Amino acid sequence: MNEELKAFTINLLFLNPQQIKKLPEITTPIIFEGNTQDFNRQGLFSTDSFGKVATPERNTNFAQIKLNTEILHPLIFKHLVSLSTQYLPIMQSKRYVTFNKKLGMFEDASPQNGDTGYGFFLSHFNDLKFVENSSTSRKYKIDLINKYRKEGKTTLNSFLVLPAGLRDFSLDEKGNPQEDEVNDLYRRLLGSTNLLRRVSTSVANSPAMSPVRMNVQNNIQLIYMHFMKLLDGKKKFINGKFTARATSYGTRNVLTGLPSKVTDLENTENIIGMQNVVVGLFQYAKAISPVAKANMKSKILNHIFSPHSETALLTDLKNFTTTPVEIPPDVKDSWLSDEGLEGILNKIGDEDNLDSPVMLGDKYIGCIYDDGNNVKVMVDVNNLPEDRDRKHVRAMTYAELIYLSLVGGNEAYPALVTRYPITGQGSIYPAITHLKTTVVGREVNFLDSNWEVGMKLFEYPSAKDRYFVSMAISHSALAASGADFDGFFDLNP
Repeated sequence: MNEELKAFTINLLFLNPQQIKKLPEITTPIIFEGNTQDFNRQGLFSTDSFGKVATPERNTNFAQIKLNTEILHPLIFKHLVSLSTQYLPIMQSKRYVTFNKKLGMFEDASPQNGDTGYGFFLSHFNDLKFVENSSTSRKYKIDLINKYRKEGKTTLNSFLVLPAGLRDFSLDEKGNPQEDEVNDLYRRLLGSTNLLRRVSTSVANSPAMSPVRMNVQNNIQLIYMHFMKLLDGKKKFINGKFTARATSYGTRNVLTGLPSKVTDLENTENIIGMQNVVVGLFQYAKAISPVAKANMKSKILNHIFSPHSETALLTDLKNFTTTPVEIPPDVKDSWLSDEGLEGILNKIGDEDNLDSPVMLGDKYIGCIYDDGNNVKVMVDVNNLPEDRDRKHVRAMTYAELIYLSLVGGNEAYPALVTRYPITGQGSIYPAITHLKTTVVGREVNFLDSNWEVGMKLFEYPSAKDRYFVSMAISHSALAASGADFDGFFDLNP
């Protein structure tokens, strides 16, 4: 017998006061400090709040915009205004009403006898009684609102700001500013909260401030809808690209057993836990294609191809010295454009290409110093320190190009694992990705620009082992997913 599916298995995000207290506050839409090129310390790109540019912290550190008033959670607001055509005009100060406490509903009134405004609506929000009908979606909305009203969690007084590294400010080749469109929405929110920050909380919540509070709500809804558009609908960015069953930006994989030796599992820094799903290099890179392509450019290819001219620093096949080579614009685009980078990722879909050297014409694109324990990306053997032997310098393979582009940040991406055909709730479950290159990966030190150990890599490709080209899920998920090692599994970060 099928169990009744329960709603609200995912909770709305409400930060507690201790969490909010730790978040830096963004107070200004100004980008730079004065006439300098330093990011404003209280701005949307602040290095104090989010971390220095190109550091892992800049992709993970959140900040906040303090609202200095109570505003409905955007999902609560969205469902609420869909329940009655009365609610939004009241909040917008366009409809005058009185509140019938016995019935738990608003009743139309004249401007002389009634009241209106965002603050007036919120003062009666918890006493509203919603009427259900045969609509399942309406019941879901009412249940959700009642659940969070009962918990006392329906409003926000602080709004999260996405890490700057995920929406960063930059200049293109012509010096024109580039940034994510969500930054304009954050600026609008900052503008609408400026007046509220200059008054006391009691004044901010007064009837006179209802139009300002409604403006804040509208701007929060714009930000909410911006991100929902990335998720919602088959043709939207994430559902259309990451989670489509056609597996563009997601991957479809054959399930296999976990390819680990005892020595792998003894390494506590690289241990594969019950929450992990193990995927190969190609499957992993394709599943997070936007991240893989951006990192390939910023970490490696931008050091080879000049952003300001049609030249590339290519490495000689015999002596591993670098020569500036003029290249046509279309050739440069084949390495740096989105389509070109996608082509590189697709190339490693053929396992035979993984160990092939990365080349342009008759020259290498970069080389690798690899003495067995230490690894470093190079472009010219003349930069080799005296205490390092040039016999350890060799061509960089496609597998190394992709792997070194992916490591060094947050490799443990959350993902949804989907088993087809779906047989129950266990066929779709969340997991944390674990990248495995070869069946037995190498443990090496990755050297920084000073030839000192920058970080330890645990899954560096090994020329002695075959590449792992499937997916392995935890034994704890096998039964619930209906896995029989015979079907297909999709991975959707």
